[in-house]
Amino acid sequence: MDKSSISEFANNLLCLEINTIEKETMTGELMPTLDLALLNIAECYANFLWKKCGAEIRGQLQQKLVSLNDPASPESVPVPPPGEKASLNTDLLRLSPETFNCLSKVAIEAKAILKMEEKEYAVLERISNCSNTIIKILNKKAAEKMIEGSPNLSRLHKLENGRAVEASNISWLDFLQIRKIWEMGDERIVAQTVINVDGDVITRVSPWAASPGKEWLLQLHKDSTELGATSWRHLFQILGDIVGESIKKIFGSKA
Repeated sequence: MDKSSISEFANNLLCLEINTIEKETMTGELMPTLDLALLNIAECYANFLWKKCGAEIRGQLQQKLVSLNDPASPESVPVPPPGEKASLNTDLLRLSPETFNCLSKVAIEAKAILKMEEKEYAVLERISNCSNTIIKILNKKAAEKMIEGSPNLSRLHKLENGRAVEASNISWLDFLQIRKIWEMGDERIVAQTVINVDGDVITRVSPWAASPGKEWLLQLHKDSTELGATSWRHLFQILGDIVGESIKKIFGSKA
């Protein structure tokens, strides 16, 4: 592990974040291989932009994705706009930094020109920010094999286990970031608690979660926070024991 990874690991340990998310449908599935998970994220973001942001944004998204897939069709050449009932062609989504750059740009444009509910603005912000995080990960040398050939979902689904071997070089810190992004998708965060190692605790609650009749949801968030804090404390205890044993061995060998 290099110095920057160690520093990032230490910073992550100093803060615990617990999110309670509203989700309409749940499959309970485990996260797939990393390459498939990344394309799942791209599909989730693209579908939100396609379905929630109107004809103009659908047209922009299709134009950019077609241009990425067909170098002979630059963005300056208009693509016929999709109709109201048209479906997104998910095979246009490829495992590449360019795909996530496209999603980020379209999300920023949608936020600038559309009048939407605050919760949907928050999702657009997430799409932009998380896409940029993924771009940084995919631009690292460790991701070269995984994104080679810019595969789409159809190609990866033909492989028995995605391309898990090619994804194995990704650092576990980057893996954890992708896993969090995959878990959150485009769902609404209704409550969030951040606990810092210095004792500072910040809880954010959406107006919807704070409305009458939602007391059970806040209790659920409280229970999750307590469980997370207990696990966090145990992790520090384990790390402390490991460091303590290491010090004993070092100085014991010199005695």
